[in-house]
Amino acid sequence: MGLITSIFKQRKPRQFNLKPRYYDEHKERLQQSEDRVRKELEMELENKRKHSYEDAIRGKFKGAIEDSREKKNHKVKIGIMISTIIAIVYIIFNYV
Repeated sequence: MGLITSIFKQRKPRQFNLKPRYYDEHKERLQQSEDRVRKELEMELENKRKHSYEDAIRGKFKGAIEDSREKKNHKVKIGIMISTIIAIVYIIFNYV
């Protein structure tokens, strides 16, 4: 009976278990803190780039709006000046 069960029974593979000869806990903590700081700095730089890009777009959009308003105001001013000149010329020719 033992022979039959050993034929059909599969053995489990041996697992790899490496035990380091020397482990420096201080070095490990230092490496982890350096990695964490690097990630934080990268995130800050990424946020700055993102915000600077968004600010640039926002600035361009605001600038474009201001330019269009100035052009519109300029056109209105020119229209008022031309209508004033026409009114003055009309008054001069009709009453003189």
